[in-house]
Amino acid sequence: MKAFRNASRLAKGLLWLATSGTLLVMCSAHFASAQQTSTPPAASADAANDPKNVEEFLDSFFKQKMDEFRCPGATVVIVKDGKILLAKGYGYADVLHQIPVDPDKTRFHIASVSKLFTATTVVQLYDRGVLKLDEDVNHYLKHTRLDNNYPQPVTPFNLLTHTAGLEDLSFLMGGTPHRVFPPGAVISYSNYGFELAGETVADISGTPFADFVASNIFQPLGMTHSSFVPPPSSPDVAQGYTFQDGMFQPLGPPMSRVSAAGSVTSTATDMARFMIAHLQDGRHGDIRILSESSARLMHQRQISNHPKLAGMGLGFWEEFKNGQRALQHGGDLQGFQSRLYLLPEKNLGLFVAINTASRQLPIDLTNQFMDRFYPAPTPVPAVASSAKDSSTRYVGSYLWTRCPHSTIGKVAASSFEIKVTSDENGTLKLTYPFVFPWGTIRYAEIEPLLFRPLPGAVNTDDIGFREDNQGKITYLFQGPLAFARLRWWQTTLVQSAFGASLLGVFFLACIGLAGHLLFRRWRNIASTTTSSLARTARTLVWVISLLNLSFVAGATLTFAVVGPYGLGHGVPTPIKWLLVIPLVTATLSAALFALNLLAWKRSWWTLSARVLHSLYAVAAIAFIACLNYWNLLGFHY
Repeated sequence: MKAFRNASRLAKGLLWLATSGTLLVMCSAHFASAQQTSTPPAASADAANDPKNVEEFLDSFFKQKMDEFRCPGATVVIVKDGKILLAKGYGYADVLHQIPVDPDKTRFHIASVSKLFTATTVVQLYDRGVLKLDEDVNHYLKHTRLDNNYPQPVTPFNLLTHTAGLEDLSFLMGGTPHRVFPPGAVISYSNYGFELAGETVADISGTPFADFVASNIFQPLGMTHSSFVPPPSSPDVAQGYTFQDGMFQPLGPPMSRVSAAGSVTSTATDMARFMIAHLQDGRHGDIRILSESSARLMHQRQISNHPKLAGMGLGFWEEFKNGQRALQHGGDLQGFQSRLYLLPEKNLGLFVAINTASRQLPIDLTNQFMDRFYPAPTPVPAVASSAKDSSTRYVGSYLWTRCPHSTIGKVAASSFEIKVTSDENGTLKLTYPFVFPWGTIRYAEIEPLLFRPLPGAVNTDDIGFREDNQGKITYLFQGPLAFARLRWWQTTLVQSAFGASLLGVFFLACIGLAGHLLFRRWRNIASTTTSSLARTARTLVWVISLLNLSFVAGATLTFAVVGPYGLGHGVPTPIKWLLVIPLVTATLSAALFALNLLAWKRSWWTLSARVLHSLYAVAAIAFIACLNYWNLLGFHY
């Protein structure tokens, strides 16, 4: 079925937009587990205090990785014990004009790392007693109102921990994200949630958000090259690139407006000041941007999808690497990647930004840095459970919670669905869609509701499950990713088969009725139907079938022509016009169903003809229900 196969194309478009559109959605540093790579021999932890050792490591890393990942430029800074240990630039901020990266002057778009500044400003208001983290955010917002479709209100705490229950990706094709989960039920990444957090700061303070951050963070910390306002093109602003046809191709500005979710541009040494302030519990030198208690509140684990998996502070994501607890955040925009990585117990922070779209390079850097300077203890291998039937309760399909629920973007859901099956030995096999580049991974149970990947997996994150009060599995968690379990009829396989069968009925109806009419005219066979209503009932079958097929073909062609990049400008105009068709066919289908009941009452046609007509009527109604499920009945954008 073309429409359902086209979901993959749409999903790729949504994925690209999420990573490189005006508001990033996929923060790859949150969910992309780095593959195991060779690293230099492990050194003692004290070696991280030596700038020479650190510089040798960085020089070796970027010499290899910039060529491997086609990266034109990079900026990196490492802070230790309240000071900059090393700041360095590699490659070019502007390839055409051969402008080298300067860690003191070159501003990079840091994308979702911006959320840490937004979270800090919210906590500053909490510090001053003008905001309560557990208050209904609607009490603070002056221009936006969140739905009240759940008993629990959305709070600033929910916004900063991605637990507001807001859908994501929806705004990529128009519309406002809705509340689709109860607040606090699950961590599900939301850019819109941080936009609301920034709006809350502006509404409470009476100051434009970008000005508030400048006055309360950038200026006090001396971050003179940082701003939420997207800068004009200049030699000090890194140019974003993609690598095509054997050369670096410049990209347009990734941001065009202030976004509390991701519009900061900054330099490496400016970011060093921000990291030092957080590592020192809100203080940089004699300047304090947060009280000690509030800074620690941001850094403490506040919530987790599973007690044995990494969770969140306020704005910060937890990560456990080589026995160390890290606080981190990644950023991903068109032509830019970034990552901020703190080791509070080591009083160490690392920030890196690059001007290309390689998500893996920043992750490889932090992983190899940890392996070099803070090597891991010997890992305990996973052992498959001896209870071979225990894993069957986890079998099923699970959908990424960030998928759209209320807009036509829902048609891409099939490409965000993972499948869980059980092997005979009790291990689980997870099959990932293309969005998550891990292929198939097998997991062994290490305790109830918790599984560890078997040796050799490209993603080394444990996975956890959640069950309801009846013991039924409801969620699957992997790192910060959350997947909701689908009912059998919601799975891609069932939905695709159902949709394809309906389109098959409509195709046969068009061919069959057209062929029947041509045959009767060719043989000059007179119609035996005298009732005008009976003729209308038969005509409606052909009209509805033709319109439904035209809608599917038109939508498929439009997405093929527009391509994934065109989706960033909202819903394509042809789709807006095509969405009129389901409204028409819904009305005609209701009429067809009524005429079908009349056909049985008045015994129109032969018995077999009435049965066939009933099949068409049921298929027409079922197709309308199918369109409604996928938000294609009406203008949901």
